Amino acid sequence: DGKSYGGYAGFSARLSNHLWNVKAENDSGETEQLHGKASRWMTYEMKDLKGKPVSMTIFDHPYNLNHPNKWFISNDHETPFYYFSPALIFDSKLVLKKGEKLHLKYRLLVNSGTLNQAILNSNWNQFKTK
Repeated sequence: DGKSYGGYAGFSARLSNHLWNVKAENDSGETEQLHGKASRWMTYEMKDLKGKPVSMTIFDHPYNLNHPNKWFISNDHETPFYYFSPALIFDSKLVLKKGEKLHLKYRLLVNSGTLNQAILNSNWNQFKTK
């Protein structure tokens, strides 16, 4: 209902707490204080259980409501708890009238290895035209 702690409804990813070296990064290459920051995509890079680099990226389509959306991020190494979601209701509630539909479009990219900003930008540019 528009509360930053409740705006995580929708497409999201909750990662295993057995991963390590987990780092979140947005479309500007920022890695700190990402909770509530707008971005076209968010990627999590980490090491899997065998120590190999893997990543997961969620792309927010430009036709989505409130694009680029703010992101609900939990990147707590102490717990550990890793979660991310494009939060279209981060700042305000959304009320749909009876029979009204909301269409959202996201792309999920799961990759073995690391990705750089150029590769992610290329993937987003392909996605935004679809």
